[in-house]
Amino acid sequence: MHKVRSFLLCCLFSTTLVFAQTDPDIEKRIEEIIALVTDSKLDAAVSKAAELVAAHPHSYEAHRTAFQTNFEAFRGNPDGPDGSFQLETALKRLDYLRRLAPLSYEAWELSLSFWNPARLNPRPQNPETVQLLAEAEGFLGGNETEKAVEALQEVIQKEPGYAAAHLSLGEIYFSRGEYAEALRFAEAATEKDRGDPVGFLLLARAHAMLGDSEEAIRNLIHSLEADPSYPPAWQLLTQLDLGGTNVEHMALHFPKPVLWAIDQGIEEPNEELLQELSEVSRGAWRAYIAAKVQFQKVTWRRESELQFYRYSFREELTAIIDLLLIWTEISASNSEAEDVLLDHWLAASDAGAVDAAIFVDFFLEQNRHDFTMWKLEYPGKFEEYFYKFVLPRASSLNTRPGG
Repeated sequence: MHKVRSFLLCCLFSTTLVFAQTDPDIEKRIEEIIALVTDSKLDAAVSKAAELVAAHPHSYEAHRTAFQTNFEAFRGNPDGPDGSFQLETALKRLDYLRRLAPLSYEAWELSLSFWNPARLNPRPQNPETVQLLAEAEGFLGGNETEKAVEALQEVIQKEPGYAAAHLSLGEIYFSRGEYAEALRFAEAATEKDRGDPVGFLLLARAHAMLGDSEEAIRNLIHSLEADPSYPPAWQLLTQLDLGGTNVEHMALHFPKPVLWAIDQGIEEPNEELLQELSEVSRGAWRAYIAAKVQFQKVTWRRESELQFYRYSFREELTAIIDLLLIWTEISASNSEAEDVLLDHWLAASDAGAVDAAIFVDFFLEQNRHDFTMWKLEYPGKFEEYFYKFVLPRASSLNTRPGG
């Protein structure tokens, strides 16, 4: 049972604001923006939010505030002259959040709230079942676990295809330490809904507690195959014993100045903007930036009816191919040339798996259709990629994809 916040962003601008290790300038600016939103001075708030992001382009808090502000302005007057611009700006800031913090559950949830809200809190079809589910939630809230179990079992009797009820029972048994029972209900949940990463995550947790690390890993991969950006699956993957080496989400290595250059449409960034990048890798990243900016400009020209830009797999593939052409030349001429992310992509490309790398490293919810079609065309490739490129002790695992 997923208990999540509503996507009414006005609620996110609470009067009590907690900042954790935030730059004092960011804190002050955000408080000013919240005051403007509270007073319904949305045009001024949007302007201040743009200034905040420009002053702090690599700040998660700045982009989150700009996203909330622009979306609130859009909601206030969606058909107004600035409606499309405000929505476009809000979604650019939302995508930026996901790229800045790929392991942030908050950013993941905000993204899903816009693109696929039904996944956050799936409800039964039968009105009578909806009432039973509400009773179960009430029992859980009051710590009346046995009554909650009975109500959930009745929900399953009336609507056996409702995966969330099986998952909720699995979570209850897991919390009790009854891992075999948790496993049974998690398996039922994944049979009912293979597109939900939460069910596979519960399977992985139960297998891990029962000492079966390989099945835990397999189900973590299935969880990410359902949603490659699901933060809890990535976090558990980094915590399992994988031979003493940590699994990393490669998106964490993506250089922030590159994100900002693309966001601003700077096709030829100057040296100052890219100064945080190593000199040896700048040529490759310049090619990537140019390809992304050009792709987006051409897309806008061709599809002028778009209300907002939709980031696509083809865009990323085009840019990474251009990047790797340059990086291959650099690596061939300089034996000391190293870059964690570029070397990773080059190895994946050499193995014919750069497409899988893109979905694993950069998946956003608006890519769902591209990802679904890709999985149908290349069944098993996602799991194969994980064993070969993501898991550090892949060669020592007895279990293999399809085995």
